[in-house]
Amino acid sequence: MQNLDFEAFHISGKRNMTDYLSRHPLLETGKDLIEKHVNAAIQADHAIVWSKIKKATAEDKELCELTETIETGNWSEAKQFLKPYYEVRHELFVADRVIMRMDRIVPPQSLRQIIIQSAHKQGHLGVNKT
Repeated sequence: MQNLDFEAFHISGKRNMTDYLSRHPLLETGKDLIEKHVNAAIQADHAIVWSKIKKATAEDKELCELTETIETGNWSEAKQFLKPYYEVRHELFVADRVIMRMDRIVPPQSLRQIIIQSAHKQGHLGVNKT
């Protein structure tokens, strides 16, 4: 802003109504479901963060094999336990050593139960949303 020639004026919030909601907050209408989800996530015993997923993926034999198969594109030589991934192979990619299926993470076996428990603590939203 050094190159601009300007003059600043202060208009108090009482006069310009930009501060209306802080002066007149909305009434509480009941329990907010978002608050329930945020609290459940905060109180979760085991937070699942990217670095933890990345480390567990590197230790998961199945996902290491899957990573190699995705990167080489050589599905014809894929091991038998990778066959369930074959039908969705075009949706799979590796990002920062974590396997993704479109916009979702393919979790390592060691974290799957923790993720399921965390999802259930927040309330079961159905198979697709969960």
